[in-house]
Parts: sequence; structure tokens; C-alpha cells
Amino acid sequence: MFRYTTFATLGIVLFAGIAHSQDRPRLLKDPEQRKERREKIFKKLDGVLGKAAEAGEDADKAPAEGPGKKLNNLFQGILGGGDQTPIDIGKLNKAFGGLFDSMLEGNAQIESIRFQFDPKESNLEKDRLRVNINVVLRKSAWSKDPSRIAADLGFYVDRSTGMKFVLDGRVNIQTDVIGLADYLVARAKQKAPTDELGDLENPPPPDVRQRIEAKLRDTLGVATLDDVADLVAAVGSMQIQAANDKIEWLKRNYVAAETQQDKDKIAGEIFSTRRQRDLIFANRLRIIRDESGQANMVTLQSAPADSAGLVQIEKIDAAITDSEVNVQFAGSTSQGVPIYTLVKPFIMRTLQRFQAGEDGPIRTFLKQGIEISRPFLDGEGVEREPAPEIRNNEKLEDVLPAPNPEPAPTVPRVVPKNGSKPAGEKQPPANKKPATKKATGKKVTTQRST
Repeated sequence: MFRYTTFATLGIVLFAGIAHSQDRPRLLKDPEQRKERREKIFKKLDGVLGKAAEAGEDADKAPAEGPGKKLNNLFQGILGGGDQTPIDIGKLNKAFGGLFDSMLEGNAQIESIRFQFDPKESNLEKDRLRVNINVVLRKSAWSKDPSRIAADLGFYVDRSTGMKFVLDGRVNIQTDVIGLADYLVARAKQKAPTDELGDLENPPPPDVRQRIEAKLRDTLGVATLDDVADLVAAVGSMQIQAANDKIEWLKRNYVAAETQQDKDKIAGEIFSTRRQRDLIFANRLRIIRDESGQANMVTLQSAPADSAGLVQIEKIDAAITDSEVNVQFAGSTSQGVPIYTLVKPFIMRTLQRFQAGEDGPIRTFLKQGIEISRPFLDGEGVEREPAPEIRNNEKLEDVLPAPNPEPAPTVPRVVPKNGSKPAGEKQPPANKKPATKKATGKKVTTQRST
């Protein structure tokens, strides 16, 4: 009992400290000052926890003294000894299945959740995971019909070029996409805060977040896929405009700087902002339209990007229709690795107890997560403004010249590991054999669908 109390106390203190350190930068009115403060805090935190992570990762390499050794000893005392049973992926999958079934009895929104580790690509001891998640919603704030979410997510810790998380995955959402977009816009309009810069002597231009909030306040709502395309296109243009305005603001600061050290620092920010802006131009947004000009698909293909050195994005490919969203992504980040390595012993010990039948901690954690999602799925406190549904009754060629034909890009859908089709897609008969061509001496042509 003492071990659990000690760990709970430590977790609360650590969480409160991180939350407090993240709240403090918001007191600063200048976004650049907030960003600089935040980077300093996380750099210092990673430095302290990095030593502890080395100690927790390999006891033989643990330092004789210092915070790493002390925190390692503390965690060993919290976790204690006991039966260190190896993690069994099959037992974990079975335990998660039974846990979700019992937790969702009587749930008005969520019909089922399936969470499974891929036994071939998962090795928790080596920090390598791949999970398959399938969620079915009975109803939601944006749709009275069922919705389905399928995700295939991969994760591992890369130590070859420094500690970092490497992530990849595919997500498929089958729902009323127009209703979902309209609900998200209404929710964002009511929930998003607005920062006031106050009476700064040289206030910076609005950043992307502030511009998006201003755009949402003027948005009537979402009634068609064209409205979704308008929002996606607007965000891209706001990213570019925010970067251009920031560059001009930095130039004025460069001229006003009194020391060469300040000029060099501002020059570095200018070139960094230019680099981020240039990467935006490499992204490709396409809006596929029918003959009347109505959008029936929106696709986005992103180029590799580096988000201020925090997250490296290799790719994000998305395809959106009025009933389905497909996203495929890959990237990496070094943020949080020391913290993960530090708490890994607790995670492993918790999973060992879970597969042995002790589901208390995980049940509590998942119960809180489901409870947190309830207001979002219910739509509590969100008022949606009616949006006009604008339709074009003329053919596109009567209004604009027809564009050059080009096939629409496709994003692979998530296929569960058991080989079945995604939810909602018809299965071919099991006993149906593939069609074969007979040698008749005549030329046979085969039409392939694209």
C-alpha cells in the first residue's frame, strides 16, 4: 500500500510541476517570449530526467551519485520486487478485450472498442509497439448514425542517432464528415481562448493560432465539402501570411537592435522563419470536383518538415470525402523520451500485473478517458450556427475551362491485422474462386478499375 501511495504522490507532484511550468509562459503577452520560456523549461527538464533515464534503463550504467541514481533508487523502491513475468502479447490482448467489454455496458455513445497489440511487431522490452484500434460509436453529437474509427499505429525508440520517438500510422474514419466538421468549428469557436497582446511597445503580428481563431469567429458553419475545402485552404494561406508578417516584424527589430549579439539572434529567427515558410509551399492541396463544380474529395500531401526542431514530419497524406477520412503519417520527435524512459519500469510492472488479472490501475485510467470523451460525444454546451448550403446548378465547363485530367490520389485504408476489410466494406464470398480466362483464340480485353 505504501508503494502505491508513494507513487501517486510522486505522480501528482510531477504532473503539478509540469502543468505549472506550462501555464507560466501564458502569462507573458509576447508569443515569442512564451515560446522561449517554454523551450528553456523543457530543456532543463529533459536534462535532469535524462540522467535518471540512463539510470533506469541500465542499472550497470547508473551513476554512483546525482539525480539519476536517486530517482532510479526511488522507482525501484516504488515498484518493488515480486514476480517479474515476461509480457505476453496474447494475454494482454485478451485482457484488454474483456476489460473494454465490461466497461462499455450501458454506454449510450460507444458501442465497442477493440485494442490489440500486433504480436509480430510489438516488443515492449525493446520499446517497439504496433497497435490496432477499432472504435464503433452508436451515435455522436454530429451524427445520429453509427460512426467507425480504425487506426493502425506504430512506435519505437530510435537510439542510433540520439534518443527519439519514431511514429507512423494510418487512420480511417467513417462518419458524417460534414456534420463532424461543422461540430468541430462550432466547438472551436466557443472553446478557443483569445490572447490579447495588450500595450506592448512593438507587438508581434498575430500568429497562426490567433488568425485561425479570428477566421472561425467569422465562419458561418460547414454545410458541404466545399466549406471544408475553404477552411483547409484558408489555414494554408494563413500559415504563409503569418510567416511573412513575422519576417517583416523581425526585420524592423533587426534595424532597431543596438548590439551585434541581438542582431545575430534576430537574423537567425528570420532565416528560420523563412525556412518554415518555404516548406509550406511544398505541401500540395487538391480539391477534386464534379462536373457542376461541387467538391467531392479534398486531398493533402505534405512535404517533410521540421517544427522548430521539436517534431520532424516525414509525411502526412490525407483524403477527405463527405463520408470518410483517411490519413497516413510518419514522423519523429525527441520530446518526452527521457520522461518515458524514466517511467518505463512502472509501465512494464503495471502491464505485468494487468495480464495476471490485476486491472485496477488500467481500469481507472481508461474509465477516466472514457468519461473525458463523454462531453465531446454528447456536444454539451456547443451551439451550432446554421450554415447555408450553396449548390451550383450549372455544369463546370459552362463556367470555367475544364482542367487537365489527372487521377485523384489515394490513401491506403486501415486493414485490420486479421485480414478482414475495414468496417462497412463488403466481404467477397469465401468460396468464390477468382475468374480465369479461357483460351478461345480471341483477343480478350480486361478493364481495370482505378
